[in-house]
Amino acid sequence: MLVQVTVPATLAAEKLAVAVNGRDVSADFKLAPHPNTFIGLVKDLPAGRSEIEAGAKGQKISATLALTNHPIGGPVMSGPHQSPFICETQAFGFGQPLDADCSVATRVE
Repeated sequence: MLVQVTVPATLAAEKLAVAVNGRDVSADFKLAPHPNTFIGLVKDLPAGRSEIEAGAKGQKISATLALTNHPIGGPVMSGPHQSPFICETQAFGFGQPLDADCSVATRVE
């Protein structure tokens, strides 16, 4: 998940602290083109609810964001999967499905 954190101008980059469910992910954040802004790609989020906390190292947490990580097969917006469902991943060149939800491996072209 791509996360953006905007901090006060007085906070030095090395003082930024970001954690996901208590796991320090501060090193994943880099200074963005916008002033006082950092962007980080947070990986390995567990399925379900997580909490991202940000602030200055050694100080009280300044901001908290609750999020829900859904499996790649959803549901995200569409609701329950339709049934019956015909999976045609092979016909479209994606290979065998990985599961009953017709998921395929992520690929970038």
